[in-house]
Amino acid sequence: MKRPRVLVVDHDRTSLFLVARLLRAARYTVLTARDAEEAVRQAHRQTPDLIVTDNMTPPGGGLNALERLLMSSKTNAIPIIVLTANDGPEIELRALAAGAARVLRKPCDPAVLLESVSQALGDSKDPVTASRGDAAVAETSTESGPRVVLVVDDDPEIRELVCEVLANAGLRTITASDGEEALALAGERRPSLIVMDIMMRTMDGYTALTLLRGQPATRHIPVIILTGQEEPIYRTLSAGVGAVAHVTKPFSPDQFTDTVRRILGEREA
Repeated sequence: MKRPRVLVVDHDRTSLFLVARLLRAARYTVLTARDAEEAVRQAHRQTPDLIVTDNMTPPGGGLNALERLLMSSKTNAIPIIVLTANDGPEIELRALAAGAARVLRKPCDPAVLLESVSQALGDSKDPVTASRGDAAVAETSTESGPRVVLVVDDDPEIRELVCEVLANAGLRTITASDGEEALALAGERRPSLIVMDIMMRTMDGYTALTLLRGQPATRHIPVIILTGQEEPIYRTLSAGVGAVAHVTKPFSPDQFTDTVRRILGEREA
């Protein structure tokens, strides 16, 4: 099945990176542009299925690009979501009057953005279904004895350290070095919990987590993101794609163990 293509437009590099990363993790094909002129050229050349644009993108702003795109017979059917940091109603009213599918305030909740993208595309299946609070229900591990935790990290020293901490807590562990291997093991072994890094070769943790949430056999397995990314936006992104906790490296073994026990305890309650 062909992935929908989304054109993300923002003059701010950080915002552009974060929105594009979130959409890629949700299995969309992402195109990017950093100004309105480039956005109009990309839209005519690539004909994306959806455009997500900041309203302040120069020159003339994202709303100027929106109005130009909606006046063109080649691009006027493309739904457009406008992101704005403006608290006043003027931008929203102008955008909606011009034909925007939706206007969202920055900073935008990743789950809200993904839901808006899904609705604008007319998807029958919401990419964030089962991502907001239901990851802690239903038994998944089919093995008797100590519960099994899947540890996913491309750094063998980190894998060994996490496994040692979990073993001291009386838990069994299995390991994977990237997202693709994690998907295969999760489907085969049905662990009680997954501890996963974000930045990995082959497939990153956010992409793997999104795919886990899309499979009935693995959608209810709780996932802890264990990462060196300390910025607050990563906590928001982790929650948006369905993680039940976001733990930063280096971590306290005692606090990490408490988090694991709390999550496993919630699943048994």
